[in-house]
Amino acid sequence: MSPLPRTCDPGQVTEYCTRAHTCLPLETCDTLSESTQDVEKIEKEGTSEPLPPLGGRKAWTVVLGCFLLSAAFQGFGFTWAVFMEYYHTHELAHVSLAALNMSGGLFNFAMNASSFVFGRLGDRFGFKKMIAVGGIAAFIFQIVSAFGHRSFTIVLHFQGLFVGVAHGAALPLFMSLPSTWFDPKRRGLATGIALSGSGVGGAVFSTIARALIVKLGPRDTLLIYAGAQAAVVITGWLLIAQRKLGAVTRASQPWLPKGIWRDKAWWSLTLCVAVSIFGYLAPYFFIVTYTRQVCTQFDPNSNLMVVPLVVMTIAGSFGRVAAGLVADQFGPLNTMWLSFFIGGASQALIWTFSNSFGSIIAFSVVYGMSGTVYMSLLSVAAASLFDDEQGLATLTGYLATMNAPGQLLGGTLFSAAYTGSGNNWTVVSTVSGSIMLAGSMILLVARFSRQPKLFGFV
Repeated sequence: MSPLPRTCDPGQVTEYCTRAHTCLPLETCDTLSESTQDVEKIEKEGTSEPLPPLGGRKAWTVVLGCFLLSAAFQGFGFTWAVFMEYYHTHELAHVSLAALNMSGGLFNFAMNASSFVFGRLGDRFGFKKMIAVGGIAAFIFQIVSAFGHRSFTIVLHFQGLFVGVAHGAALPLFMSLPSTWFDPKRRGLATGIALSGSGVGGAVFSTIARALIVKLGPRDTLLIYAGAQAAVVITGWLLIAQRKLGAVTRASQPWLPKGIWRDKAWWSLTLCVAVSIFGYLAPYFFIVTYTRQVCTQFDPNSNLMVVPLVVMTIAGSFGRVAAGLVADQFGPLNTMWLSFFIGGASQALIWTFSNSFGSIIAFSVVYGMSGTVYMSLLSVAAASLFDDEQGLATLTGYLATMNAPGQLLGGTLFSAAYTGSGNNWTVVSTVSGSIMLAGSMILLVARFSRQPKLFGFV
């Protein structure tokens, strides 16, 4: 027998749902599954416990935790240029540059391709569980790669593919978590601060890796890195928490919001990301090798070779915070468009003519501040466009998955283009820049479908 209706808390936007026998948000009761499993879950969890406040102390603690997770997981990708340059001139000198880039591309591909599935699993089973799984797996795979670094097969699979999947288990979760703790007016800033950890982590870890790999070799460098990453992940994991957005499980909900495939803004956003990523990674993959070839006055084993990469990653951290502020004021889609446009233009117009150490540093600053910030805007744009906070990790994971083809093939294609053009860096910079510019043009469809005014917020 169903319990008698009761009065809901007037301070909350809820109504008594007879199908669940408890108070639920107004729109939730209509979409609630009739399955006994879902109803029992609703009755058990209820909604009487007040949610933590948006933007409070706990929210900023979560941002700090996500910052550390971003530094640990995303920062690893920025160290690939250091390992690639060392492998190419030492243990794996017999392996082509394109094949080595395939290892880094496979890491990025696996991390992004698996994000959609892990985002859904995080929405279903909890963010912290999936992040813990990713952290443990990453530690194990890096230990294996450390002892097998002389084998290209081990590097390809354990330092590339498997570590990428492990990082993908965490990626959509810490990317989307800050957006659930802040209202739209501060969502961009919070997410920008959280994901600026990737640049800080990349700068710190790539600098340390460069110094260690020359003295200790890749095995000990990877062992030290695995331990340092584990410590950072554990600290970040202890700081984060998932803000409950209601008691309804997403098990019976569609993976993506209904009608999203009929929305041209969704197609525009996903295609923009899928195209632009082919040009996005070129500077990160090649800037160390480019600096070594252009700046012949320096010792090729000097730490100066990695300075442009460090500058680019640090600039990216500042850029992501700045992009968050701009997104809160002018809209996430407007800011994302600027990221792709300025990033592409800087490759084609600045990198092409950078023939000195100073000009390379200038390009690293401009590109880091602009072209690298779009990743921090994916969850903010998704939350703004589709207003589906309960499934935000799944949405963010899908957008991250759209990065996968370019992450896999981008570095390899440009390595082949560089070799095929007779080692012509101009081909690399102009083509990669043009691809990012093309992506920015695709994004205009989403931008103007949501806001036809030229200077409107969107």
